[in-house]
Amino acid sequence: RAANMVFEHGIEVSIMVRNIPRKYTSTQLLLEVTRVVPRACITMISVPWDGKHPSNLGFAFLNLTNPEAAAAIEKLLDGFTYEGAPGGKAVTVHHARLQGLVQNLRHCAGALPKNADRRHFPLIFVDGHQIEFNSAANILETITATNNEVTEQMLLQTIREL
Repeated sequence: RAANMVFEHGIEVSIMVRNIPRKYTSTQLLLEVTRVVPRACITMISVPWDGKHPSNLGFAFLNLTNPEAAAAIEKLLDGFTYEGAPGGKAVTVHHARLQGLVQNLRHCAGALPKNADRRHFPLIFVDGHQIEFNSAANILETITATNNEVTEQMLLQTIREL
């Protein structure tokens, strides 16, 4: 299957990857996608985990700093079938409903159960360096308390300054 998503040049992009193996973790997905994009192009990887079963939900979200990185990941994964994928289905890559690190971080912080296993928290990166998820969520909450509109640049700059 040919890569077919259209990305607007010069903006961050969030994508959804469907039909990943149920035992796949955020760290495993990171290792895979960094074969085609530098870690500095990734600001978030989230593989939502099933709270009732020891597995993920079969999909993942990635937030990327530019559309070229999203296109490279789409080319790598779209149409690929993992051994042990849910129902033997091929991976599909789509634009995510929520776009940008700010929206996705806010959503993940609100959606994680209080007793969630830290191994399944989203991975957050700034300039290729991993930032603890709760730290990033707390920084976003602090910025939001003093600013009506929080941009990705504002969030990343605040994290860099710490």
